[in-house]
Amino acid sequence: MKTKSIIAGMLSTMLLAVGCNKEDGGNRVTPEAGVKTYASFSVSLLNQSTRAASTDPNAVATETKISDLNIYIFNGGVLETKGRITLNTDNKGTTALATTTGTKTIYAVANYNNAQGAIGSLQSDFEKQLIAATDIAEENGFFMAGKTEATLTERTEDEATQDANLIKISVARGAAKVQMQFVTNVPVKPVVNATVADAKFTLAQQNSQTYLAKLTAGEFSPKGKTAEQTDADRDGTYDHLTKLQTDAIKWTNGLTTYDNTFANSQYLAENVNEAPTTGNTSYVLVSLQVTPQATADATGNVTQTALTPGTTFYVLAKKELASGKITFALKDNQILYFKQEADATTYKATQGELVDYEVLTYTNGISYYRLNIRDIRETTLTKKYAVNRNHYYKVNITEISNLGFNTAAGTIPTEPTTPLETQTHISADITIEPWTVVDMNEPLG
Repeated sequence: MKTKSIIAGMLSTMLLAVGCNKEDGGNRVTPEAGVKTYASFSVSLLNQSTRAASTDPNAVATETKISDLNIYIFNGGVLETKGRITLNTDNKGTTALATTTGTKTIYAVANYNNAQGAIGSLQSDFEKQLIAATDIAEENGFFMAGKTEATLTERTEDEATQDANLIKISVARGAAKVQMQFVTNVPVKPVVNATVADAKFTLAQQNSQTYLAKLTAGEFSPKGKTAEQTDADRDGTYDHLTKLQTDAIKWTNGLTTYDNTFANSQYLAENVNEAPTTGNTSYVLVSLQVTPQATADATGNVTQTALTPGTTFYVLAKKELASGKITFALKDNQILYFKQEADATTYKATQGELVDYEVLTYTNGISYYRLNIRDIRETTLTKKYAVNRNHYYKVNITEISNLGFNTAAGTIPTEPTTPLETQTHISADITIEPWTVVDMNEPLG
């Protein structure tokens, strides 16, 4: 009798500054500040053109449409002017906003009309206002924001809306995007001795809020600092994150190839932590139907006959809830599966080395895996396990290296400070695209 120990899988705007200074004899001069003027804008998604039709092959129309554009103009860090701009089909302004001349910081907020900002309020407060994650990825209404610096000169309202005078602003979506690819014949390691099918995914431990403005270097998400994080109910997920609702999981099917559509994607808020751990890191929860190719009887004798897909089976395992570590009973270097719970119980009683093991039920053959969202190109944990806005995480399952958990809740160690850099259940390759794409090529198990 041998055992195999595994750890819960730990997968984890181009802003164009526009100068509008007057020229005198070929020399640029600083305009008089504070004079009434008008400004209008053209808006584009980050690294794309202003055309309403997206030039990003990873995006679809429901993710790129801009219905409402609100402008906030700051002078010396203080909100001076705000208003809504009407856009044409090319996302170019057809109306202008009355403001004053001088050097300004200009924020554009698209598809979100609840931004708070009173005239005279601070830019820093505006940038750090909280937006609910439920408001950032609505179909045909993705929250987007971006800023630019511009020097405004005197213009009439008509002059401001001329193409040559439009101030260009790039905005980025406030959400991150995830799709999962599960190709035909994903390799399964011999220790598993099973076939796998019907791959589905959902997102877990998402941030419940995000800041209006994009994080800058050295900044963290709301409650992203270690000192701010608590787990009052001791369920392993820090309280500021969305809890995994195991009785009402929204599953999305894995695809044989990415199609980038809204329907086959899931979205979440950025999540950047000072010290990433199992309790604060957002992850992809994967569901697989596992079909054992052999089962044992009460004496441990193995019959090389496959179960019918969707059949409930049983294993013997030792679980460490705090760390997420689980050890399966093996025979001949393969997981020992049982068709009958009674057989598993009887066999356990005859094996002294299995005294700390328990019988686990895999209802309908479903096994659950955890893939922490990560970018393996990064070397520091804070950056590697960060979920960044306007990033597209393409999760490609590359291998099934072990059996997962028998419940979705099992993917969350009860000790939220459990480190991430440990053995994984599942392998995937994650790619990020602009959207900025993160490829996650990862094995399961």
